[in-house]
Amino acid sequence: MNKQIKLLLVGLCFSVAIFAAQAGEAAEAGGKIKLLIFSGANNHDWKTTTPALKAFYEASGRFSVDITDDVPGFNPGEFKKYIRCPRRL
Repeated sequence: MNKQIKLLLVGLCFSVAIFAAQAGEAAEAGGKIKLLIFSGANNHDWKTTTPALKAFYEASGRFSVDITDDVPGFNPGEFKKYIRCPRRL
C-alpha cells in the first residue's frame, strides 16, 4: 500500500473517532456536523489528501466541511462554530 493511502486512512480513522459522538446527535437533530480540517503543513501530500477528506465527509451528507490552510493565523475564537455543547439532561 502506498504511503499516501496509508496517511489518508490514518486521517480518516482519527477523524471518525473524534466526531462519532457528534454524528449521532446531529442525525437526531437533523442537522449537519460542522467539521474543520487544518491543512497546508506537514510532511505529507496535503494538497491531495485534504480535498479527498473533504469529499469523503461531504459525500455522506452528514458533514459541512471547512478547510483552513493558515493554521498559525487561525483565530481560536472561530472554534465555537465547530464545538457542540452536550445536551443537558
